[in-house]
Amino acid sequence: MPPEIALYLGDRYIKITNFTWTGANGTQAMLASIASAIEHIDSRTCNEITTLRISCQNHNGCGECLRIVHLHFPRIGHIFVKDGGTHDYHVVPAIQLLSLPSQLGTTEGWLLPKLAKLDLCLRGSTSTDIGNRIVELVKRRKEAEEMVDITELRIKVGFGEIDPNAVEILSQSVTHFEFVSSS
Repeated sequence: MPPEIALYLGDRYIKITNFTWTGANGTQAMLASIASAIEHIDSRTCNEITTLRISCQNHNGCGECLRIVHLHFPRIGHIFVKDGGTHDYHVVPAIQLLSLPSQLGTTEGWLLPKLAKLDLCLRGSTSTDIGNRIVELVKRRKEAEEMVDITELRIKVGFGEIDPNAVEILSQSVTHFEFVSSS
């Protein structure tokens, strides 16, 4: 399956997919293609979109795609981040970018400040610290000013594990927390 992003307006969505993103064209071509497609979406529609679904196919593309989305869709409050590879490695940049203020043009700020719902679908958790990274994301966003707290968090792991201590902390820190492991 090719990399894709989908932007939701209630039960309707805009899906951006391109088979040429994989292989020789690389991450920069993918990001340029996404930015170009988004530029053609009417600004009124951009203000209505509140949900993003993104499939991470390479290490840097997922995080950088979030920067592009942040600039055009100010009301995103729910994202689904799916690891499109075989390891949770590809979602780490997205988790890191959402955990700290970032350079946004000429200013520094938080990506997606209205983010309240987060769904992470990890094909396989081979990183022992992925759970701790998610704990830090929730904690830092809760402590930041002018941010919406993450109140709903769902983590689905295809195989492997997440540190049980991190799962316990998340179950106590997030109002609605669900952890599903297929192994």
